[in-house]
Amino acid sequence: MTFGAVPIDDAVDCILAHTHRPAEGRPIRKGTRLSADDVQALRQAGITEVIVARLHPADVGEDEAAARLAATVAGGGIEVRSARTGRSNLHATHRGVLVLDEATVHAVNAVDPAITLGTLPPFARVEARDMVATVKIIPFAVPEGSVVGACAAVAAPALRVAPFRRKRVALITSQLPGLPQRLVLATQQAQEQRVLSLDGEVLLRREIPHAVPDARRALIDACEAGAQVVLFMGASAIVDPADVLPSALLAAGGRVTRLGMPVDPGNLALVGELHDTVVLGVPGCARSLKRNGFDHLLEHVTADLPITSAAVAALGVGGLLAETTGRPHPRQGPPTRSPRLGAVVLAAGASSRMGPTNKLLAQLDGRPLVTWAVDAMLAGGADPVVVVVGHHEAEIRSALTDRAVQIVVNPTPEAGMGTSLATGVGAMPEDLDGWFVMLGDVPFVRASDLAALTAAFNPTAGAAICMPEHAKRRGHPVLWAARYRGQLAALRGDTGAKAILDAHTADVCVVPVDNPGIHQDVDTPEALRDARQRTGTD
Repeated sequence: MTFGAVPIDDAVDCILAHTHRPAEGRPIRKGTRLSADDVQALRQAGITEVIVARLHPADVGEDEAAARLAATVAGGGIEVRSARTGRSNLHATHRGVLVLDEATVHAVNAVDPAITLGTLPPFARVEARDMVATVKIIPFAVPEGSVVGACAAVAAPALRVAPFRRKRVALITSQLPGLPQRLVLATQQAQEQRVLSLDGEVLLRREIPHAVPDARRALIDACEAGAQVVLFMGASAIVDPADVLPSALLAAGGRVTRLGMPVDPGNLALVGELHDTVVLGVPGCARSLKRNGFDHLLEHVTADLPITSAAVAALGVGGLLAETTGRPHPRQGPPTRSPRLGAVVLAAGASSRMGPTNKLLAQLDGRPLVTWAVDAMLAGGADPVVVVVGHHEAEIRSALTDRAVQIVVNPTPEAGMGTSLATGVGAMPEDLDGWFVMLGDVPFVRASDLAALTAAFNPTAGAAICMPEHAKRRGHPVLWAARYRGQLAALRGDTGAKAILDAHTADVCVVPVDNPGIHQDVDTPEALRDARQRTGTD
């Protein structure tokens, strides 16, 4: 192929290198093989010279070259789309796992820089119609020898999509005394969602003590029930070949294929088998539905791909994944400073249950009720303290004039608490580590409660949302890590942050405090009377 500028009179049957847009008539696009009419139109537009590509007899046009190579590399479960502008895209015809021969991809790309093959990462999970690879020819044509060489580098199809097959799955969860039931449920629910997302069937669920005899019996029962896959969710991470699950698996007559995988998060996974049943030990990071190494294992099994020790070892390239929530984060190390924490005090409501008086302005021991919550935040070291106002804005501002707080206005407080929370979080500085969310009508929170929440707060170790608890009841305030800024700032309506809490149960740390006041809100005349009795001012 010859590339360069030629006089317009010599351009017929050449390939135009750049789009031309005459003042009148249609544009003539890059890649057009110029006809006599095209040349005449360019000449009439005053163009005397164009940059073109002139193909030699031994050249293959870009579309033909792309189509030939794409057809050569495509295997089962791959559809080759028609080539256009030197590109042929390859798409999955069904759900599954992308299996590719990396050496073949490298060999193709080594033939000629003008010929390129790009793919998704090995073992990517794909849906039907997802693009999994693309062949792109860089110039308008390449030598026939280069196309032949690239195709010859493909001894067998380099790409295929292994389809997911419906599997019967047993979920076994072991428990230790003191393990919060919410963690057990969160782990079970996450694995059930994974199974269902792969069109699997949860055959049975079993909760057992974290002991070898119980685990052995549960594994045998799962096999006898017809489970093809067992997911074992231990109360504690599997850290040794003599641990509960590997010991139980051997005692049941099975074998451990591999303990540990080079994918993080997901290192502490186990692969084994009992007769014809695959046994997977679920790592703690799999409490989160964010992708981790365990997803690779479950997808391999569901797609009938081998999970030998060598196959698991091969997952290390590309095995450093994005961090999940709800587990200790060894990448970050221990905290090197105290967290910087602010506070949002919600004081925008209409106080409809109190009657004609706004509850936040009601006197409690000689001062407005709202000052109690604000003073607790200030005494606990929160900085800044943002007070969200709406109804009775002027009066609440006046009640707080002598306190170092920032007032922000919710323009639509009638829309619900969610809008007030979003307003307050939106006013928080970007450099904070988190913030307390406090209701303005809870007067008896103490600075010591905030200190207990702060001491427990560790977003890198599964304590990103800290809630005080007294007498097995949770209360206020709630300490949120800054990572939830976007979700909190997007709240609308009157549902508050409950949906966010429900979605991140593995990140919640419940902190015992010796203060029943974390429960006591004052939103009715009766509650105000009780609060005054408590302070001796009734």
